[in-house]
Amino acid sequence: MIEDTALLEFYKVGSAMAQAEFEKQAFLGGMLTGAKFLLGMGHLGRAGGLASRISAHHVGMPLGFGAMGALTAEDGKRMEGFGAGVLGGLAFNAGMPLGSMIGKKLLSPFGTGAKSLARMGFGPDSARLIQASRGANKQLASVQRRMSAGNYSPTEALNVLKSNMSNYGVNVKNLSPELRRQYADLLKMRGTLAPGQYGSYHSQLTNFANQMATTGVSMGSSTAQGLYSGARKAKWLGSAVGGMGMGIGASHLVEDAVKSPPSSIYSPNFNKSN
Repeated sequence: MIEDTALLEFYKVGSAMAQAEFEKQAFLGGMLTGAKFLLGMGHLGRAGGLASRISAHHVGMPLGFGAMGALTAEDGKRMEGFGAGVLGGLAFNAGMPLGSMIGKKLLSPFGTGAKSLARMGFGPDSARLIQASRGANKQLASVQRRMSAGNYSPTEALNVLKSNMSNYGVNVKNLSPELRRQYADLLKMRGTLAPGQYGSYHSQLTNFANQMATTGVSMGSSTAQGLYSGARKAKWLGSAVGGMGMGIGASHLVEDAVKSPPSSIYSPNFNKSN
């Protein structure tokens, strides 16, 4: 009986410690998920669930800007700071893609289209692989958040890849044995995944597309490869700098306009000399 009582006490202590640990992990996990959402990353709830359909980029980021505006506002102006922050976040989302497009055009005016690839020295076969890869990755990037949240099916994503390969005349049979094996794996996996695994499948699709581009680039001369690498780096830099610059500029412009309304003759701060 004494041994049974001691074992029971050990069990109670262990259970209490385990419960406390689980509660702490659940709390911290929820906090981390919420923080990521306000930074425009991740998703709410389980993948594929109703809450996961709320866009972290279009909803979470403006709310994050609003929370930061409220935290940095003076006492008594928290709501004004929150409102200005939300509007600033919306302006950031609107300005970022525009700035990204302008930045890419400025730093890489000739781009990496068919004519540019030909000028660099790439042949038709290598150009087809590069363009199919670029087209697929561009479309896959636009659905990455939805797919990671379990709201864009692997079949739809695979169709994006297949469509671009077809549009640019890329035949799976003409790819390397390794790429053919990867493509066969992608076909097998598409109907067997749970929503929480869609993000991993998206990564495999983009990896396949990237390897198509790598294969195409390797078919060109060293000069062509150098020119292509320089053009890609210039586009990336222009996109990053232009996007962030335009986004932050638009955000500050809107927030300043909200926080500094025009003076009126009824305002005690109105300059009578006007």
